[in-house]
Amino acid sequence: MTKLSPLRIAEKKSAPLAVVVIFFIWLLFPKNALALIAPVLLPLTSGCSGSTSFVALEWSGVAGATNYRVVREGDTIATVTATTHNDLTVQATQTYDYYIVAQNTTEQSPRSNTRTIRAGRCGPVLTVAGRSCQTDGPKIDLSWNRLSNVQSYDVLRDGVAIAEDLPSNRSTYSDTFAVGAQRYVYNVQANWSNESKSSNDAIEIAPACPVTLSAQANCSAPGAQASLAWNNLAGVTDYQVFKQGSFHASRGLSTSYSDIGVTQLQNFSYFIRAVYGTDSADSAQ
Repeated sequence: MTKLSPLRIAEKKSAPLAVVVIFFIWLLFPKNALALIAPVLLPLTSGCSGSTSFVALEWSGVAGATNYRVVREGDTIATVTATTHNDLTVQATQTYDYYIVAQNTTEQSPRSNTRTIRAGRCGPVLTVAGRSCQTDGPKIDLSWNRLSNVQSYDVLRDGVAIAEDLPSNRSTYSDTFAVGAQRYVYNVQANWSNESKSSNDAIEIAPACPVTLSAQANCSAPGAQASLAWNNLAGVTDYQVFKQGSFHASRGLSTSYSDIGVTQLQNFSYFIRAVYGTDSADSAQ
């Protein structure tokens, strides 16, 4: 039988002890077994939330990290658990540097790569403030917020300018050239010295407006008649005459009518229905 030397015996006895020591070290310091690596910051994008600029950040996740510090210009501006963040505290036209640091309760990673972006400008927020009928047709009122350092505003309807170079202190406009019952898409363009930005689209259907009716009775051979007249409105496809509450005559695009079927010393009521395709509006009687 081969005998082991005292040295070989010592080596065999110490091997299990070394394994046990390493195991307990791993139990005591598991998070130090693998150091956190630096995240990778992806290209930045600038966006708008209403009229407010923001910078959108996204980066790669890091194994073992519980959260991430978002650092801008050397200062931590947010600590998040996700791998995305929108920085809503930027100022339009300003340039910013960003990097990300992954961390957990015991350590932090090296900083990520640094990326630089200029926060873009944003257009105004446009709303339809109201709509109404004037004597000569619809009126659509628009309103928007004023922006800093703007030189002028342009108002567009269906992509065509209907008002240009409005002063920078202007924040309203009334479209009095709309056609009744028509759908329109409005937007406002803010103009700076070196760029322009458009607002959101504001969609509105112009109201179907009634005509203003005038009537008078007169006598002519062979007897009495009622003479009706009214104003012409854009978008109307037919004017219909109603007498005593019932349909009486269709006048196409004519804006007058003489009713010879009246009797002297009797009262008659009339109104005109302005037809706009599938919509309509009745005048006062």
